[in-house]
Amino acid sequence: MKKLATVLSVMLLSTILFASSAFAADKTFTFVETSPENGETETSIDNMCVKLILEDGVSFKNIGKYSSFFAIKGADGKNFSAKRGNLKVIYSGNEILVMVYDQAKKETTGLAASDTEYTLVVNKNLKDDNGRTFEFDQSLADENGNYSITYTTQNTGRNSIINMVMMALMFGGIFVVSRRSMKKEQEEKEAANAKVKKVNPYEEARRTGKSVEEIVAKENKKKAKIAEIKEKEAEEERKEEEKREARRLKKLEESYHHVKGPKPISEAGGKYIPEDD
Repeated sequence: MKKLATVLSVMLLSTILFASSAFAADKTFTFVETSPENGETETSIDNMCVKLILEDGVSFKNIGKYSSFFAIKGADGKNFSAKRGNLKVIYSGNEILVMVYDQAKKETTGLAASDTEYTLVVNKNLKDDNGRTFEFDQSLADENGNYSITYTTQNTGRNSIINMVMMALMFGGIFVVSRRSMKKEQEEKEAANAKVKKVNPYEEARRTGKSVEEIVAKENKKKAKIAEIKEKEAEEERKEEEKREARRLKKLEESYHHVKGPKPISEAGGKYIPEDD
């Protein structure tokens, strides 16, 4: 009997401890993820927004009541808050969106500055719809004990210069390659179209002071080059002709009416009438 009582006591104590921890866990919430993350750089200045991802079961349908609990402070001295009319807080699904927003002009662009450090601050007294209190890593607490993360916007001026330089290099490279290709093609055409003059190697040798062998070798090289160019052009023309023929045959084949198989004329309603003798 004593053994049974001991077992029951242990089970009761375990149940109480578990319920207490579960009850305590249900009393708090935290952000499981943020975008941008703390310390992130090169964030967008247009439509600047901080996304706070919530734990499952956390609800903020009454987020409007807590809009004053959120603020974004700029290192340049420009701050954003609902009270100033340039911050909007939205609850959607399991996310809280804190965005810079000109409520008068209804605009989200042109408000944040380039290459500037911003700090999102969330009041430590924030509570969800079920009364859960806000719990977070105290290494993220500011001097007032509120939750804060810092991020830096992209340097748009520097990025524009980099993009312009990259485009200039790209177009410059394309121009150089195209010009070399066109020059080579032109030289080949001129060489192919040039008339081969009949050269007397002995007269040419006397005129230039070069040996007959050099004159003959130069002419043979020139003739070989012209023959090579003409052969290349003929090969390209042959390939183009094959492509044209392939396209013609494909188009002709597509115009054919294909049937699944032969059928007797009677299936189409026709009759065979024998000729009279």
